Amino acid sequence: PELCAELDGKSELALSPDGVPAVLELALACCLAGNLFDAGAAWLIASEANCVDDECEVDLDSDGEPGLLLNNAKVADTFRAARAFCERDGGWHYDDAAALSSRLTAKDGSGRPIRRAVVFCDNAGADTMGMVLLARTILQMMGDDAMVALTANSSPALNDVTFAELEAFVDEARRADAVVDDMLQSGRLVLLPSGQDSTLLDLGSISNELHAWVTSELDIVTSHDEWLIVLDGMGRSLESNFQAYEYVTQGTSVLTLAMIKSEINARRLEANVKDCVVRLRTGERQLKNTS
Repeated sequence: PELCAELDGKSELALSPDGVPAVLELALACCLAGNLFDAGAAWLIASEANCVDDECEVDLDSDGEPGLLLNNAKVADTFRAARAFCERDGGWHYDDAAALSSRLTAKDGSGRPIRRAVVFCDNAGADTMGMVLLARTILQMMGDDAMVALTANSSPALNDVTFAELEAFVDEARRADAVVDDMLQSGRLVLLPSGQDSTLLDLGSISNELHAWVTSELDIVTSHDEWLIVLDGMGRSLESNFQAYEYVTQGTSVLTLAMIKSEINARRLEANVKDCVVRLRTGERQLKNTS
């Protein structure tokens, strides 16, 4: 509720020097901060948490992998610390916030605005909260006929949020926030299982429910440049779909959101651990003419 109130408190006239609404910058910072909370980043989370006494505990599981337990107060404190680090003015390794803002509204005359978005959620907890805040924010920026589908794994994988958990989280969110509740009641915000059971994302193997929704909405919004795909997290975006725009239908926007949490990915992207990625690309695959 506090973050929703902070988002609503941002003036529509509050813009960055390059024209990005302050509300979008805040929503993106929350997404990036939430992405810190990953089962594979226990030591990184611990470094941000500055734990004392029994506030958190790092332990090894049966496979020798580190795990971290934080109490509720320390989770909130750590999220606030991560969010401050993830503010846009701190510098993102990839920063396409201005391009995203332009595509969502097309107020600068850059073609058609986005009218449909599919958001692939990553980790449970703070990361899912960030995705709900992002969906809420972009729906408010988009037209009244716009829709966003939030999707999550059909089966468990590490600490990735499942569809059942996403439903439960959003149900709590709608009770605390009238805007989310209205978006759900109006059908502008929908929840769907992704069909995935891995920490990676195979866009060629989605659930029947997601496929049916996209197919149905393509009958209404036929132009691919009015569609946006959001890939959240290292596994879904940096590791398995960083070049997704090369095989996504021409015109479709692909947004990559992640905090870099491993040395391997940092080296591959010529970045540093904890650098942030907000990268927008446009699909390049041309549809075959079947006529």
